[in-house]
Amino acid sequence: MPMLHRGWPASVAGDTLTAEFSAPSAGSPPWNVYRLVPSRVFALGTAEPYGATRFDLADAVVADHTTDIVMFDVPPPNDGVRGIDAYRATWPPFFDWQRQGAVFEIVDLDVTVGEDVAFAHALLRCGMPSELQKDPDNRLRLTIGLRNESGRWIVTHEHHSFPSP
Repeated sequence: MPMLHRGWPASVAGDTLTAEFSAPSAGSPPWNVYRLVPSRVFALGTAEPYGATRFDLADAVVADHTTDIVMFDVPPPNDGVRGIDAYRATWPPFFDWQRQGAVFEIVDLDVTVGEDVAFAHALLRCGMPSELQKDPDNRLRLTIGLRNESGRWIVTHEHHSFPSP
């Protein structure tokens, strides 16, 4: 079934996702589908020319987040980002970084879902190609907390970190 959410056309068949275009760092299709909301699937590319940086995805990125989201990220501020406006403001620098050739690829993702809350944790290859070449086993660690509000899963918390060197 074709889906489009502000930019990336994709088709879902079973547990795979295909798209007409592939982001260079994403590899060729099919890709695994990681779905938290059964009625919505997002395929966000990670690099130009057909990635998320080509489209205005700020609205899509924050659409399923609480207004009081708390995020602890790798870049400052060290005491976290609080609120949807501050969270939204973190995305343009990330997209700029991706346009410079950065890689942001999910390696492993595990999702645990309860009736009212869920969490996901993932490992990602994240960095410039030269950084990944120097330390190919380095992984970004990601944890996401979600809450079910009226049948809709929304992100309440994100935490991103790298292991200490």
